Amino acid sequence: MNRWFVLMIALFVIPLLLGAEAPANTAQIKLEVKNDYETNEIVIRAKVTSSLSILTVKASFNDTEKDLVYRPSIQQWELWSSLAVLKPGIQPIVIKATDASGNTHTYTGSYTVPTHTVQLKSPVAHQFFNKSVTADVYTQPEVGLFLEDHYGVNQPGEPYRILPIATGGSYIREEIPLRSERVDTSLYDKEVFRPWNQSPVNLIFQAMHQYKSGPLGRRDVPVYVDTSHRLQILHSVPGKILDYDQSRVLYITNKKQLYLKYLTTGETKHVAEMRYITTATLTPKGCIYKVADSGVRAPAYEWTEAGTTQKLSYIPEIKGGYALYKQDGLYKLRNLTTSKVEWTIRGDAVVQFFYYGKVVYWLDNYFYSFQNGQTTRLFEQAGVFNFIATSTNKIVYTVKNAQTLEYELYHSDYYYRKKKLGAMGNYEVPKPHTDYEYNENWIAYKLPSPGFSYSLPRNLHVINSEGQSKQITFHKEEVDTVIEGVNYYGDIIFSDKTGSSYIASYTRPTPVLISKSASIIKFMNDKIYSAIGNSIMEVNQIPDSTLLSHEYKNHVFTLTYSGPVKQGSGSQGIQVRMERTGEQLKFKAVWGGNALRIELLEPMLGDAEIVVPHHATSDMKGIPASSYDTYWNYDPYGYSGTVLGLSLYDPLYAFSALSNVSVSLYQITPFGEKFIDRKLTTSLGGVHFFVQEKGYYKYRIEKEGYVDMEEEVYIGVGELYKAFNLTRE
Repeated sequence: MNRWFVLMIALFVIPLLLGAEAPANTAQIKLEVKNDYETNEIVIRAKVTSSLSILTVKASFNDTEKDLVYRPSIQQWELWSSLAVLKPGIQPIVIKATDASGNTHTYTGSYTVPTHTVQLKSPVAHQFFNKSVTADVYTQPEVGLFLEDHYGVNQPGEPYRILPIATGGSYIREEIPLRSERVDTSLYDKEVFRPWNQSPVNLIFQAMHQYKSGPLGRRDVPVYVDTSHRLQILHSVPGKILDYDQSRVLYITNKKQLYLKYLTTGETKHVAEMRYITTATLTPKGCIYKVADSGVRAPAYEWTEAGTTQKLSYIPEIKGGYALYKQDGLYKLRNLTTSKVEWTIRGDAVVQFFYYGKVVYWLDNYFYSFQNGQTTRLFEQAGVFNFIATSTNKIVYTVKNAQTLEYELYHSDYYYRKKKLGAMGNYEVPKPHTDYEYNENWIAYKLPSPGFSYSLPRNLHVINSEGQSKQITFHKEEVDTVIEGVNYYGDIIFSDKTGSSYIASYTRPTPVLISKSASIIKFMNDKIYSAIGNSIMEVNQIPDSTLLSHEYKNHVFTLTYSGPVKQGSGSQGIQVRMERTGEQLKFKAVWGGNALRIELLEPMLGDAEIVVPHHATSDMKGIPASSYDTYWNYDPYGYSGTVLGLSLYDPLYAFSALSNVSVSLYQITPFGEKFIDRKLTTSLGGVHFFVQEKGYYKYRIEKEGYVDMEEEVYIGVGELYKAFNLTRE
């Protein structure tokens, strides 16, 4: 053997025998940390490049260590964590990656939380409130909490309303009570201002430095408010609900992160990230969601619980385990469990499909049904625009009359026993599931007002299982509605143009208000559920009698109901109070027949507020007749006499109004002084008297610790108000 060849081998072997290490595997770590103030989270992303597989990536920060999750779509490891628990200022962060051989690789960086940023623990975005707002906010300078609606207007002429809470200091940790606005909630009154009906409320948390002008930090949190007592919260999630069923909830956080939560186990799965998602619908294996692309038709994506995501070339309609879509000029029905296309038909057909795969369609002037591979021709009918079929071989459909040019609604079974339900006008084509709905033996549909064929369908009707029709009786006429659904028992859920939801039926044709907020309503297990914001709620029992109207006449305030009523458990909460002074007026409440009468025992002097709790009146079964605590403001014109009002203060107090000051009124007559009345001032320092005769009067003011005061006044016709600062003894 050549000695030079042997020497080369020896030189190669010697280092191995001496235990020299092979070059170690190295990894490169790039770190990105940012604060997302919309979701109130810190976002940590690490891109790890290594020749070996990376098994785990951890982040050590804020005295804790947390795992990052690998996101294949962005090829980075990611962690979203609450900003509210972080220390302000520049803080260190250490990223530790572990590869398949057990080697660890570290990277040290930093992140910054601005000192004056408002840190928000509660509420979360899209949270639903029906009683109070849980505010848990802190910052270094002072904090003020404001509440305004999405459009920046609460009442006409008012840009925003400040919540009555204490401000100042670095913390707000308290329950802030909510109440219904002072609005007339009589049904379907178009002039009524209904706050927060379709849009989220915007809670604004703002940090203000006590020595500098201008805000230092501001957090806007969209939430939902509805004080309906019909809604009982069952489940809540940290985001806005897009769809739900009996065991799962799809929700999105500020239109950025889509999640699926399992209600039975509490497990949550991440579906999509950093996308503007418009809609999402549950499927047996996961969900299908749509994403808004600028200037392009919104694409759809199908996500499975196994973690796979695929972009679809079509926009499907989903019912239970099936999806219907149009592709290549054909309608296709796909089984979402098996992923197989089970049925196709020409794209000019009118199609309806069912949760279990049955299809009813209209094509070339005939109705057909398809199920389990079998196609059956049902009956002939020309000119069908749309229809709703049931599982029991019945169809409701619309056609256009060639002579009158009106759209007409028909009801037929599969043997073509046809019945005309009514003419629906000729303004636009009536829409199924909006202008008419069908559920087995119940049909809900809308007809225009008599003589107005060019108007939109408005008046709501319902047909029972015997074919008898009845109109839903609105308090106001010409109320446009959208039918949301009909259950097996004939209950109709519908909404008006404000987004408020109602329920009515053939046996109970007067609508009952459920909610003033736009919601996702579903019938499940013969019960009604509603999703608003981040919460799923069960709709409590519906009363047989509900509020119809109210009026004030001859010192009597009368509330009229749709059926017999009786005194409810909240009757002691009824109040009548003067707007100017806050003084409570005495009254007697009487329930009888279909009405509650509030009979005033003293005159209503100027503007007064009448408060009736939702459970002050009930139907004969004891179910509250109203969904909301209601407030009415009245200014009773036409009374004869004069109002004498006094306001008493002590300017040395920060809150200068003096309560519980004794004020006695006397009438001065030729025969001496005549005692009229004695009252105590309210918490606002006000008191008033009603005087029926013109002339001279004297009032005497007495309060312990203050100098007594007397004054004579002439009282004519109208109102006389005076304010005084009392002198301490």
